[in-house]
Amino acid sequence: MPDDTQSMDEDVAFHINMRALHEEIYSKDRFLDVSVLIVDYYMDEISGIEVCEKLSKHPAKKILLTGGTDKEKIAIEAFNKGIIHRFINKSDPNFTTQLKQAIALLKEAYFRDLASTIYPYIPQKNARLLQNPAYVNFVKNLQEQFNSVEYYLLDNTGSSLFLNGEGVPMWLVVKHKSEMDNYVNVAQEQDADENLIKALNKREIMPFFFANEDYQHPVSKGIIFYIHRIHSQE
Repeated sequence: MPDDTQSMDEDVAFHINMRALHEEIYSKDRFLDVSVLIVDYYMDEISGIEVCEKLSKHPAKKILLTGGTDKEKIAIEAFNKGIIHRFINKSDPNFTTQLKQAIALLKEAYFRDLASTIYPYIPQKNARLLQNPAYVNFVKNLQEQFNSVEYYLLDNTGSSLFLNGEGVPMWLVVKHKSEMDNYVNVAQEQDADENLIKALNKREIMPFFFANEDYQHPVSKGIIFYIHRIHSQE
């Protein structure tokens, strides 16, 4: 991937290991990963907090269920120490709703933490985009519309692969305006078909390159994505 000194106008092919991505998507083992643990404070031989302490190195977020106000002080201390991430009183009349909300929020936090490990390898400008509220909300709305249950970041401009509950994929491709303008310039310089240039200008299609070698192919043999909508970075 490019460093921060690289211009967004440069032609860059980002390496995507499609085989590894395919193996991950169709591996049933990925569903064995636990993102949220729900532990009851009251257990036969060990308290829920002790369980969470023993699992402190496990990346899963932890919810502690308490049974009375006398345990809330202990739960607060455990929360402040990072031993647990939420605690809910089982006698609360809104217990079910609170539990569902906590699970949803912590699942999101779990995967956000996983994604944060790649930010140091992404140019600062693009990393800011991935954390921009407008982009985050756009992706969330897209997930809801598509009923997505999982998604994978494909490059450092924010392109992602979404999968719904049936495993049907959808690809969100994000390009900077300068990149799209550059594609138009290249097509014109290579005497590409006028209809292709018009389609690029209207943002109806975009070229797609798997590797640097693809940039060497004639325009007429390039790989083209026909799209209905583009989310452009201004």
